[in-house]
Amino acid sequence: MVGNDKRRDAGFTMIELVITMALTVVAMAIVAPQTAKSFHQSEVRSAANEVHSVHTLARTTAIQYGRRVSLMIGTGQGRGQARTNLLTLRADTSLAQTGEVLLRAISLRDVDLVSDRRLLCFDARGLPYTDAECEQPDATMIVKNVARADTLRFSPLGDRLP
Repeated sequence: MVGNDKRRDAGFTMIELVITMALTVVAMAIVAPQTAKSFHQSEVRSAANEVHSVHTLARTTAIQYGRRVSLMIGTGQGRGQARTNLLTLRADTSLAQTGEVLLRAISLRDVDLVSDRRLLCFDARGLPYTDAECEQPDATMIVKNVARADTLRFSPLGDRLP
């Protein structure tokens, strides 16, 4: 009998291992969809915050340097078939030969950016203006992916609306 006790204490039985694996699989099946959903939501939230920060950077750069700044919103072609959403921030300057300098260009991957405006412009006081190229400043931008969408609305003065 002593030999049986040693063998029994030496490890787990096959049935114990099978039950443990089955419980682990059930737990993973419950947790995995929630984790994927949280990941998609954080992608959208992060991209929306990036859009807002670039919009704010356009206004503050115009004020800080006393120059006109434009924010171009567009969709470009990425590698392969993937679309890349682009936000490009440019400032007018007399120091550059082209008359403008690229301040920042960001690419939003894994999300779609839909906007009712393509070009927003801010004068040297940080106030939005319109002309032949620049559109009305009351923009609505939607950042979305498979699981979530986030809408950003900007007032005619360029502030983000709740």
